[in-house]
Amino acid sequence: MATRRTKTIRRDDLTITDILSRLNFLTVAKLLGAQSGKLIQRGGHCDIDIDAAVHFTANKFRLNLDDARGVIRQSKAHRQRLGISCSECREPCEHQGAALSLVIEEKLGLGLSVLPVEKRPLEHLSQPWTVNHSSMKSRWRAALQN
Repeated sequence: MATRRTKTIRRDDLTITDILSRLNFLTVAKLLGAQSGKLIQRGGHCDIDIDAAVHFTANKFRLNLDDARGVIRQSKAHRQRLGISCSECREPCEHQGAALSLVIEEKLGLGLSVLPVEKRPLEHLSQPWTVNHSSMKSRWRAALQN
């Protein structure tokens, strides 16, 4: 059986798109600090037109809101490789929460992820394929147990 090799990208070579596509709630909580839950919740209530309000560049994600601009920058100086700022606020704020909330909730709409491949139910497949598939799964499980 052939093994598939995937190329691992060094942490320093990740792009802003790579980093944002891997963003999760725990990372966002570290970026925003102690009030992260409230800030994400308040920011998540903003009505945002992705096409009009979001701008990507090579190392920056910018969200234009009515009263401020939330910016997520790629930054090698920060542990999470991201720096976040707001055009109006000096401390973590709901504008930053809105930008991070949008990234977490709308990865597909922002082009940071793709739809999963639709799997056909086994009953719709031919019998030889089904037998082969079941055999492969059994061998895989056995290999994992060893």
